Amino acid sequence: MTYNIGRVSYVNSYPLFLSDFPFDCNIVRNYPAALNEACARGELDVSLISLWSYGRIKDTYKILPNFCIAGDGDVKSVILSSKYPIDSLGGKKIFLTPESKSSVSAFRAMCLEKYGFDPYSNRSDSPEGVDAVFLIGDAALCFDSSDFNYRYDFGALWKKVMTFPMVYAVVVVKNELFDVLKDGLCEGFCRSLEIFAKDPALYSRNCAAEFAASSGGKLRCLSAEELLDYYNVLVYRLGDADFKKNLLLARKHGAF
Repeated sequence: MTYNIGRVSYVNSYPLFLSDFPFDCNIVRNYPAALNEACARGELDVSLISLWSYGRIKDTYKILPNFCIAGDGDVKSVILSSKYPIDSLGGKKIFLTPESKSSVSAFRAMCLEKYGFDPYSNRSDSPEGVDAVFLIGDAALCFDSSDFNYRYDFGALWKKVMTFPMVYAVVVVKNELFDVLKDGLCEGFCRSLEIFAKDPALYSRNCAAEFAASSGGKLRCLSAEELLDYYNVLVYRLGDADFKKNLLLARKHGAF
């Protein structure tokens, strides 16, 4: 049997997919929101999805513990570019990326708890003519923020307010396949991370070349050095305590 595995199409998923899995599989690349929808339709057997979208599929998929895409402080690829300080954004027009429910939902929860405003209240469908832009992934890494006075790394904001690492994406597995695939998935992810850890500079160069080819000139290509710095702030395997804190917080704010 061949299993369909969803992979986030951003460069942040690269270190998790350097090794083959010990079973036949088809890797399906797409941005987080599209993977969320594919799981909601039952099209993927395994997938990385936005943590805060898990509630839609909680009856049909289980979360694979510990493996994730997370950040402990500055994460570089989840960025708020603003014409005003963040605590003055209440009532201002904000473009919130449609590509990830997880980051946007976490941003909203933090704004409500820490700064007293709801960024959904004046959300814009276009990044043109807005007071602030909230982007993720490759678009955030490559965004020209020269027209904005303030630039906030959401990972740094999160760390300051919540004090524990933030999980952006988790791995989910169909209920009926969880026991069948969990050990093989853990084996594949562990081996991939071990491969990457042996020579991060080499794999950053490889990923930079792949990114340049796939972007088709639509985005500024990231250098190998920029990618290496980026990977140094990402976390792909969390301990039980921090992993559970993220699940509990998402549940508290209605994600589950």
